[in-house]
Amino acid sequence: MNNLFAERLKNARIAKGMTLQQLADKINISKQMISKYEAERSFPTSENLINIAKVLGVNIDYFFRSSLLDASELSVNYSSAVSPKTAGMVEACALEQLEKLFELERILKIEKSPLSTEIIIECRDRANGPICSVVWFLESSGINVIETPDEVKIISAFGYYEGEYPLILINSGLDHEAKRYRLLYELGRLMRIADSCGENDNVLRSFALNMLLPEKVLAKEFGVRRNLITVYELHSAARYFGMSANDVVFRLLEDGVTGWKYNLKSLTDKVEYRDGIFEKPEKLRKLVYKALSLELITCGKAASILNEPISKVKKNTVMGA
Repeated sequence: MNNLFAERLKNARIAKGMTLQQLADKINISKQMISKYEAERSFPTSENLINIAKVLGVNIDYFFRSSLLDASELSVNYSSAVSPKTAGMVEACALEQLEKLFELERILKIEKSPLSTEIIIECRDRANGPICSVVWFLESSGINVIETPDEVKIISAFGYYEGEYPLILINSGLDHEAKRYRLLYELGRLMRIADSCGENDNVLRSFALNMLLPEKVLAKEFGVRRNLITVYELHSAARYFGMSANDVVFRLLEDGVTGWKYNLKSLTDKVEYRDGIFEKPEKLRKLVYKALSLELITCGKAASILNEPISKVKKNTVMGA
């Protein structure tokens, strides 16, 4: 049991981005004692165990749950160089979430399917218009979306588990428009859209913005050719399609709808989004409540997976007559 606890403690600490000293300071014990816990040379008291779980944002049972995943099977592709510490935080966070997702899929007997480009194309064609939620679009296409804490200094990344099960990582601190753009930008990287161009940033940007505002939708909204487009129209489109006004201008210029050179600095004001646009991973929560409704897991298990109070889980559970 000490071996399992030591491994899980280290993973949770790294995922939280904390050093031995930082964790020790939070629970008022020595750095050497934390080191002993992680080296299997000591085990915390009940009080220290509760405090460690609270600081690291996990349930106590997390430390005693065997890991179902092999860390060596996870590969993450970053768009820019990251430090070993940052990479460790990102990958520990990804493994923790994947572990929960895969366990629920096993309970629900859901078979994992490798990603195919055809699935993405089919889903996009079915959408036939703006994508209300990029996260929902990706998750329904078989791509796991995982949020990393804001303190983890990456914007986004993509990766695979066992070389075939895809995931996209996104910083939880990004605003809606940035999340939507970066999720689709990483989808382009994952699909190797720009491989022939050496992962050209402009090609990936064009791919992401075309997903948000396709050619036919753009023509319907603005017409085929315009000499002038008002700032109001740009902000209205940005609000509706969940993009920045600058990105709407990019699409207008790219498709030749207008050649007007806008003062981009005047378009950076934030806009309020229409109802319905949200970008939070929901797959884990959906699987939890599905398993709960089928009586495959208990409320306590659901609360543990979601890291929420049992009272909240019960409140969100609709019981049949």
